[in-house]
Amino acid sequence: MNMGDSLTPKIVEIPDKVWRVALIPSGQRFSEIEPDDALLPDAGNRFDVPGGGVLYCATSPRGSYLETLAGKRVSPKMAALVRDDPNGFMPPNSIPASWRDERRLFTLGTTNPAPFIDLEDLETRQYILEQIGEQLEPLGVETLDVPDVRGMNRLLTREIARWAYSSLDDEGIYNYSGIRYVSKLDNEECWAIFSGTETFIHEQTTITKTDPALLDVARLFSLSIH
Repeated sequence: MNMGDSLTPKIVEIPDKVWRVALIPSGQRFSEIEPDDALLPDAGNRFDVPGGGVLYCATSPRGSYLETLAGKRVSPKMAALVRDDPNGFMPPNSIPASWRDERRLFTLGTTNPAPFIDLEDLETRQYILEQIGEQLEPLGVETLDVPDVRGMNRLLTREIARWAYSSLDDEGIYNYSGIRYVSKLDNEECWAIFSGTETFIHEQTTITKTDPALLDVARLFSLSIH
């Protein structure tokens, strides 16, 4: 690329079907963050937008289970302490049947969405630095690399989401329907869908204890599915 060439963010189309594990009433419920929480680096979700909503999905059921069950993991030390609990309480690495009963595996689609900006692409990240580098500097960000966008600083990722959410073309049309990103847990492809994008449910499936994708994630996280 010559010095005079301009950067162009990579845009992608969301698949016809994406997956989401959620409580039964929340299959299409967009995540919203309170203004006070938006000021905290460890509150809310990675791409929550103050004043807007975000629906989190994955390209595969496995990706949805990974993102949903990550918070259920326990340290090896804690697992050892409760393994032989004489009181018979359910250990913290157990997923009760009620967890499955209260949730569904949703298959979602979108209607005429705008493109999604690909945050995994280097040129995209360099373009974002050009656009909002000054806003990111107070967060200690001088470069924007993969560890940054997959990291724990949600002030950074939410600032990126805020910019993408409010990005308009010359006719005042939203440039993006959301963000394509990769899970920080694995190489699973994920999607942050912005409110204003029309979604619909293709299917909602009961979560069974024999679901292969669920069992694979449970094995990786040393979880017991009941």
